[in-house]
Amino acid sequence: MTMADQLDRAVTDPVGLITDLVAGVEKELGVETIQAVVTAVAGGRAKSRSLAKALAIRPAVLTDGRSPAPRAIGDLLIELRKAGASAVAPPVCAECGKKL
Repeated sequence: MTMADQLDRAVTDPVGLITDLVAGVEKELGVETIQAVVTAVAGGRAKSRSLAKALAIRPAVLTDGRSPAPRAIGDLLIELRKAGASAVAPPVCAECGKKL
């Protein structure tokens, strides 16, 4: 899937795109669990689209936890870790580099 395709999907199916991107990295959690976490964190249409777009542009944030990233990505990483994710990185402080 090209970047343009992912950006289009970020508008048409943001929860599905986020779920697929996370599932591509995280093998410990089932797709249903990932989708439940994404749905809980993604909120409304605008927030879910923004989150999907940010992940489509920089999917490496799932494994490095580093900024630049919207706060919603940090929230997603935290909730995925709480749900048992091990391949997904915890968010990292932009100022000091400490894992949150």
